[in-house]
Amino acid sequence: AAHVDLPPLVVVAKRPLRRDEIISTEMLELSPLPPRAGEDPAKFYSDMQKIIGKQLKRSISTGLPISSDFVGSPTII
Repeated sequence: AAHVDLPPLVVVAKRPLRRDEIISTEMLELSPLPPRAGEDPAKFYSDMQKIIGKQLKRSISTGLPISSDFVGSPTII
């Protein structure tokens, strides 16, 4: 018998995303969380629906896991 631990799936950017963009489903996909020393998987989104309609606080590269630090409520003018 073998035991395999799979990495958690997290929301990542499908393409480069610019600061201040409003997040839509077409921008996102799920991907395994890359192994990083000391990174808490709970810091990253695992449900796309939780960030749809939010605004990016910073630019994000393709494939980068989206952290709660990267998004916020949309700016209303």
